Amino acid sequence: MLEVRDLKVSYGQIKALKGVSMRIDRGEFVGVIGANGAGKTSLLMALSGAVRTSGGDVILDGRDVTHLPQHLRVSNGIAIVPEGRQVFGPLTVMENLELGGFHRRGASRAEIVRDQEMMLDLFPILRLRARQLAATLSGGEQQMLAIGRALMSRPRLLLLDEPSFGLAPMVFQEILGTLRRLHAEGLACLMVEQDAHVTLETTSRSYVFQTGQIITEGSSSDLRDAGLGLVEEIYLGSAGKSS
Repeated sequence: MLEVRDLKVSYGQIKALKGVSMRIDRGEFVGVIGANGAGKTSLLMALSGAVRTSGGDVILDGRDVTHLPQHLRVSNGIAIVPEGRQVFGPLTVMENLELGGFHRRGASRAEIVRDQEMMLDLFPILRLRARQLAATLSGGEQQMLAIGRALMSRPRLLLLDEPSFGLAPMVFQEILGTLRRLHAEGLACLMVEQDAHVTLETTSRSYVFQTGQIITEGSSSDLRDAGLGLVEEIYLGSAGKSS
């Protein structure tokens, strides 16, 4: 469904992505792992259209979307749950969800309300907070709201940037369970996570990033079986060093 070819992103003289190529098939749950500064968030920002690329191509269902603005990528089926949630604090839960469906200008009010109800069914705690301001929610509730807001656009590919950030492990496990259910229903997901263990336990395939490049890739089970050596490569920067 998504093909990325030799993707490059630069911030001035800093090269955040140095020619990344990858793919996501329809309905896959794919992970990206790596240390801080490896280029993981830059990848998602480039795929969502939030930052400009300096080279390469992003192909969605055979269509080149490399230069499409962010709102048109949402219309084409790519939605992002950003790091740190970034909900609209002064707005209620229901208003945040409604904004998630804003690009669906042809949708009737009844359709939007129906989808809001689906999000409240997906995250029951949000039903109890429906008229509450988003800024007053807990971190876990805000993460649920951010995911629900993204799902309101009816994406085919959901980009998740560090969904565990700032959350208690039990809360994150609950959210992961919901993501697994969504994936089982056919939603493709690309999850960026610093926690390699969580990513490799959750996804079917993973890419390992280091300094803006993919250093290895494969089935998550195979990468998980690689054990300590892979973890050292990811987080201690031992890739390419002689033993």
